[in-house]
Amino acid sequence: MKLSPIILLCTVTFALAKPEVIDTEYPISPVYPSMIIRFSTPIKLSAALGFAINHDGHTSLHNDIFFRVEPGFSGGKLTVGRRIGNINSSPFWLVGLSGSIMQTWGNPLQGVEPEQTYVGIELSGCSFWITVNGGVYRHIIGDDGGNDWIYCLGAGVGL
Repeated sequence: MKLSPIILLCTVTFALAKPEVIDTEYPISPVYPSMIIRFSTPIKLSAALGFAINHDGHTSLHNDIFFRVEPGFSGGKLTVGRRIGNINSSPFWLVGLSGSIMQTWGNPLQGVEPEQTYVGIELSGCSFWITVNGGVYRHIIGDDGGNDWIYCLGAGVGL
């Protein structure tokens, strides 16, 4: 049952994404772009592009659901997650938890073979446009018996 972690991850993410009432005293756009340029293991240099939905409605603390596509030199990821933080005034910060499906190609780091698929969970943080992320991934598709579990660590610039 290699699909059960994906189903569990999607269920938990969307269960946490319960919409709340928007405070109309602070009108803001609930959808905004998200872009990060980062170097991470095992996919090397990548560009994470997507959008975030702020369903809290307050300008002081964002409570977002985000979606990203992240193509890189040695792999790519599709990510959905939840994050909170302050992006409207100093100090600027975000903290998030996400689930991803990752496909490798080319020459990935950590001795990971190309053409492998992993599913995993990541914790991320951002302060003043500097981002860091770390997580674990489980091998689900492909022939890379030595890497049932891999880690992901990265740093970059973006939001």
